[in-house]
Amino acid sequence: MLADPDLGLLARRWLAESQLRSGQVTNAVETLNAGIAVAPRSDRLMRPLYRLRLALGEREAAVALLEGMVQSRIAAIDDRIVLARLYARDENRIEDALVVLDGGLDQRDLGALAAARAWA
Repeated sequence: MLADPDLGLLARRWLAESQLRSGQVTNAVETLNAGIAVAPRSDRLMRPLYRLRLALGEREAAVALLEGMVQSRIAAIDDRIVLARLYARDENRIEDALVVLDGGLDQRDLGALAAARAWA
């Protein structure tokens, strides 16, 4: 295994992307899940996994990943927007969508671009 944990995470992400491009979708999901098991707060692995789940039509799995990212405070504004849009598609979760978006405004680490996106 690689000595630098971040490099190991990047290697897993690159491997998963390579597997996806070669049509090995199941392997890509397994690679990302294995990486998340080692680094459960890695947005570098969770982000491509929830996007892959959405692409596969696995909405509930994607929502669960996004909710975990929000609860762990590793979700970027873009992730919050995706989760809010998924909530908004369900008429019973409109209020949840607003809570997710409003929570993003409270993040202390918002850069200028992220803040502009959040307020737009």
